[in-house]
Amino acid sequence: MTIARSSCTPLWRALSNGWEEFLSNIAWSVGNGNSIRLYSDIWVPTLGPLYQHALANPNSLDALSISDFVNRDGTWSMPMLHRHFNAPAIAHIIGIRCPDPLDVAGRAMWRWTSQHTFALKSAYMHLASSHWPPRQTIWKLIWRMAIPQRLRLFLWLAYQHKIMTNATRYCRNLAPSPTCPLCGNLPESVLHTLRDCVDVRHLWSQILPDAVQHCRQAIDLIYSNVASSSMLSLVRDITRLRRMDWEINIIWVPRDTNRAADIMAKLADTSDFSLRFFTDAPPEVVSFIKLDKSRL
Repeated sequence: MTIARSSCTPLWRALSNGWEEFLSNIAWSVGNGNSIRLYSDIWVPTLGPLYQHALANPNSLDALSISDFVNRDGTWSMPMLHRHFNAPAIAHIIGIRCPDPLDVAGRAMWRWTSQHTFALKSAYMHLASSHWPPRQTIWKLIWRMAIPQRLRLFLWLAYQHKIMTNATRYCRNLAPSPTCPLCGNLPESVLHTLRDCVDVRHLWSQILPDAVQHCRQAIDLIYSNVASSSMLSLVRDITRLRRMDWEINIIWVPRDTNRAADIMAKLADTSDFSLRFFTDAPPEVVSFIKLDKSRL
């Protein structure tokens, strides 16, 4: 069941994205059983949808209702249950009161409160517990920094890519264009805002004047006589590559003068510092490599 529409407001689109998950947290009080879908609705809360426990294809059993599994004396029909469900599921089903034709229609209930009424707090706690990412060491690094709290919060939002940049605002129909308002060349993502924009790079060069010197030191470290026994695994890996049967020259070229290298650097996983091998050029840089080749 979906409520998605081809043309809708951002609010309705957000609701439709989470609708299936919302339905998975709804259980049904059986009542007379007439309004409950046998296989897709959750009327046995301990099991979830019964299509997961069906012995036959649920699509071929759409015509069956809950009343088809009840004897005339108001008890569960065990032969019918054994014909369509596995034994563990049957043990849960027979613990549910049989539908009564004289009872009211089935009612939807929220599964995570004692009164079975929907509460926003319980919905948030349940969704947060199931979607919260695993704890990472960088969390402590950010929150233990000896800087003002507003800066820690900003770094946290930047790491989570939650800063409302033009690219994000454009995706939410809150901006006419995703382009960076400073340089006007590329979409304004978090990395572009904080690192890759031309104006921002100029600012960083004023704040960190030794960055270029550090790059040259890195090249010297790779070519040093003790590179093979370096404490840094990345340096040792690069040294082994250099000693293979090919000719390798490593030079430092500023990223802003090599667009292909710049794109490759942006593809890097900021939480993974291991050496990566590419047997083929990533699609993102193929066009730039062709452009460099045409200029030779």
